Amino acid sequence: MVNEVAFERTQGISSPLLSIYVAQDRKQADKYIPQIGQGGLTLPDRDYYLKHDGRSQKVRDKYVSYM
Repeated sequence: MVNEVAFERTQGISSPLLSIYVAQDRKQADKYIPQIGQGGLTLPDRDYYLKHDGRSQKVRDKYVSYM
């Protein structure tokens, strides 16, 4: 699993486990700060799970196959 995480991070494919980035500070908008957020091994948002169109179903099928 470590090799897959490293590969995905270096290829810019996803942010598994942790997402590390620089963004605007929420308390001082004139500053940018490093931030860490929850990454994941799931689909990006709830619509990927709830939509029933052909594309969404194909993405879910491929995700299940991948996992």
